[in-house]
Amino acid sequence: MHIGIPMYISNGLGYIAGIAISFFMNSKFTFLVGIKLTRFIKFLVTVAISYGLNILTIKYTIDFLSFNEYLSQFSGMVIYTTSCFVINKLWAMK
Repeated sequence: MHIGIPMYISNGLGYIAGIAISFFMNSKFTFLVGIKLTRFIKFLVTVAISYGLNILTIKYTIDFLSFNEYLSQFSGMVIYTTSCFVINKLWAMK
């Protein structure tokens, strides 16, 4: 945004950059596998599933467990990170 890119475009570009960097770093350093288009597509599916679980966790912890917003966000972050790692390990990075 500092260089004049509109807020929503900046936000989207940030997410795209973050996902690309995450895929590269996880491929090279966490799972020690090569960069392949099929792996990247599976990685995107993994991110989408994990994000969905994150949102469901936040909703559940607020609506049913009466967590405050900060604790709900933290719970969602734990679920996102854990599910992303497990799905990548068992499927996407194979």
